[in-house]
Amino acid sequence: MNTRNLAIFIAVLLGACLIGCAPTYPGGLSKQEWDSLPPDRRAQLQLQQDHLDEQRRENAERDSDRNQAVQQQQPPPSPPAYVQVQAPDRNDLTGWTFLGRREVNFRADHDVFQVGKSYGLIRAVKFAVRGGDMELYNVVIVFGDGEKIAPEVRGHYEQNTASIGIGFPGEKRYIDRIEFTYRSSPYNDRKTSFLLFMK
Repeated sequence: MNTRNLAIFIAVLLGACLIGCAPTYPGGLSKQEWDSLPPDRRAQLQLQQDHLDEQRRENAERDSDRNQAVQQQQPPPSPPAYVQVQAPDRNDLTGWTFLGRREVNFRADHDVFQVGKSYGLIRAVKFAVRGGDMELYNVVIVFGDGEKIAPEVRGHYEQNTASIGIGFPGEKRYIDRIEFTYRSSPYNDRKTSFLLFMK
């Protein structure tokens, strides 16, 4: 851009700024237009502007009150579907009761552990991997009343490791079944076992 074009560009920007930043008067008039009006017309426009300003304030207050009422009517947030059972060593299975075992093959497989009320009320579950590595894709826990949760425990699990403990907030619950989708790691040369535990 040459010097002449740059000067024209700056002049246009300054002009736009002056127009956009110039103070306005009732009715959107400029100072020059406002000063040219007779006093009675100014008074009339000022009354109209005051009325509009008052309506805007009332509308803003009404919207604020409505938003507060909506927020107060909203139900409290639901408790989390599950919590992590913290332990110094997640691979330590001390205090956990064995529920069942499955052998994992090299293709993605959907498996179901039937639990039922015979195991009583349960407050947490976890699983462990033995023999080889495993890829876990999905876990769904189905409670006795039909409610389902899907804990975020998917990932790659090495042999002789365990998941986090998956705890249920509040009282212990009956578990109808636990569904898993998993497969043995393609790099395994050993048979992989999947073990389920409860508390």
